[in-house]
Amino acid sequence: MNFKEIDDDSSEFYFKIYSQTSGDTCSINYLPYNDVSPKSSGYAGCNLDTVEKQFNVWITLIKKYNERSIVFEDNITQKYYDDLEVYFKVMDEDADYAPFKFKKQNL
Repeated sequence: MNFKEIDDDSSEFYFKIYSQTSGDTCSINYLPYNDVSPKSSGYAGCNLDTVEKQFNVWITLIKKYNERSIVFEDNITQKYYDDLEVYFKVMDEDADYAPFKFKKQNL
């Protein structure tokens, strides 16, 4: 069984419950793991109480993630944030297939 955040189409957040591993237990995997780590977490051999507890933790994380930041309550600050884009350009034409020259690597 899979659960996915629907408020944001680009979200990679999910909560998955896999089939029973043995008896009344199953495995789960979810992303995000917590409010600090962007990694996923998994548990094997979970009973129904553990699945429910971890699912509620996951829902709380999703709600917290989607809260509007106090920093952006100002419309002007929000507009600046929306307009920001990071631009990077690789200057070496052969960057996709050749390493840096030895002297550049040591800088």
